[in-house]
Amino acid sequence: MAAGISIITAGERTTGVKHQQLASGLSNLAYWIGNFTFDASLMIAWLITFTTILTIFVPESYSDNGWGYIVISGLFFVPAVLFRFYSCSYAIADVRMAQSLYFYGSLALMYVGKP
Repeated sequence: MAAGISIITAGERTTGVKHQQLASGLSNLAYWIGNFTFDASLMIAWLITFTTILTIFVPESYSDNGWGYIVISGLFFVPAVLFRFYSCSYAIADVRMAQSLYFYGSLALMYVGKP
C-alpha cells in the first residue's frame, strides 16, 4: 500500500500540486500535518480491515491476542513508513522510480538483519 501512496506523493511533487496549495495561503505545517493525518488514517483503516478479514477467515490463528498483535505492530509501522516515503518524495522526481525504489527497498529491508 505504501508503494501506491508513494506514486501520489511523487506525482504531487512533479506536477507542482504542493506549490499551488502552498501558494493559496496554506501554511507549510498545516499542509504536511493534513497530508500526514489523511494518509495515516487511510493506512490504519486498511490495517483494521485486513486484520478483521484475517480474524473472520482464520479465527484459530488471529482471534483474541492475534488481532491486537497485528494492529499494534501496524500502528508502529504506519508512521515509520509515512515518514520514509515523504522523505523519498523530495529526492525522487520520477513517479515510476519512486514506486520501484520504495517497493524494492521495502523488500530488501525485510531481509536486513536476518541470519
